[in-house]
Amino acid sequence: MNKKKLIKTAAFKSLMPYKTEQKAVDAFLCAISDALKEDREVNIPDFGRFYVQNCPESRYPFALQIPCKSMIYKGFSFSGC
Repeated sequence: MNKKKLIKTAAFKSLMPYKTEQKAVDAFLCAISDALKEDREVNIPDFGRFYVQNCPESRYPFALQIPCKSMIYKGFSFSGC
């Protein structure tokens, strides 16, 4: 499901106008993104957990050195709606 489909489905289920739901989804995604940029964990009960995990440095000094980047992980659990 892409963002557009998510907004459309949320608008349908909440009986809210598309534009209003678009603002709500954008605000939700922005809040998660901002928390992850600050290295904070986002835990949404019955949905999942988002967190940033830094990758370890290479154990092999002779290996090609690729800059380490933070990776975003998401734990997922589904309970239905």
